[in-house]
Amino acid sequence: MNDKILVFANYFLPGELAGGPIRSLEGIIKKLSNVYDFHVITSSHDAFTKDNYPNIELNNWNDLSFCKCFYITDQNISLVNTYKLINKNKNNFKIIYINSFFSLWFSVIPILINKFFSFSSKKIVLAPRGEFNINALSNKKTRKFIYIILSKILGIYKNILWHASTIHEKKDIINIFPTAIIKIVENISLVEHKKNNSLKIKDKDSINILFLSRITRMKNITGAIKILKKFDKQINFNIYGPKEDMQYYDEVISLLKSVPSNLTISMNGPISHNKINDIFNKNHILFLPTFGENYGHVIKESFLNNCPVVISNKTPWKDLESKNIGFDCTLETDDELISKINFFLEMNQDEYNSYLNKMHKNVSMLFNDSQIILDNINLFK
Repeated sequence: MNDKILVFANYFLPGELAGGPIRSLEGIIKKLSNVYDFHVITSSHDAFTKDNYPNIELNNWNDLSFCKCFYITDQNISLVNTYKLINKNKNNFKIIYINSFFSLWFSVIPILINKFFSFSSKKIVLAPRGEFNINALSNKKTRKFIYIILSKILGIYKNILWHASTIHEKKDIINIFPTAIIKIVENISLVEHKKNNSLKIKDKDSINILFLSRITRMKNITGAIKILKKFDKQINFNIYGPKEDMQYYDEVISLLKSVPSNLTISMNGPISHNKINDIFNKNHILFLPTFGENYGHVIKESFLNNCPVVISNKTPWKDLESKNIGFDCTLETDDELISKINFFLEMNQDEYNSYLNKMHKNVSMLFNDSQIILDNINLFK
């Protein structure tokens, strides 16, 4: 019989708008469902909305084939109900996996219940999912640091295992909890490496550029637009992603009022994850001058879809030029980002096809999915 793992997550399938944390958890559960039995306790709705998911049984366990999922409504979530849910199932699982650090109902409360109500024999694995990144910490900074200080005084996180998806996240965790026990285990991507597709039409001095992320200040879409305004050749900038920060979204819309005629910008809103491959196939590069990424699922998905990237150097994905899969650039000036976009912009069809052929071969050698899956299995041993 497989070991049972109880999972707490702010958002999970069929949700999509929360982005990376959902993708990370989905990869673990779907790829490891033949090794472990996962039981997920999560919200009954997606991020940025209060509408419950259709076709599910609320406040009860649902069988998703690859896991069981308890969708708890906002009206039903409470300290008492969370305690009852854990207590009722405490003899059925050996491990608790928590997919956030700062989430009140899906991290803080379960951690406190485990600490003070005698479930301490359970192994706890906690994945902060980039929440200790310096830019992420700056949002609601005072509240976050007060909780961190209190948690240290109470010893809430003593003896738990921290799951870092990159060496950079390990450093972020150590900056907050210097004595933390940490395992670095890369996220599992469910996107398969697509066969090389040289059917993208690429004219010289014309390019389709993709931005695929949440509309939030961290992702720096305003910086991307300001850079693209500096070009005088034909650029189609296709933006996909949910509006997370409405004030910042208004700043983006304001920028669109003064766009040169050679730059076409389309705001397309969020897109279902099962349509992402088609979106990559319609664009020549991914452009993401982000201020920080814990992992950057969309970057890896771009590689696997044979779509080169021009990104900032504030992600775990480094030395891309040497691998012939794109460029990671400084944000200190615009010069490098402009130069690398221009590199692709000036390509003709043959030059672009040649680049994609080399990229496809290199991506095939870069990612060892079998080892990543084994590392994730061992995370729970």
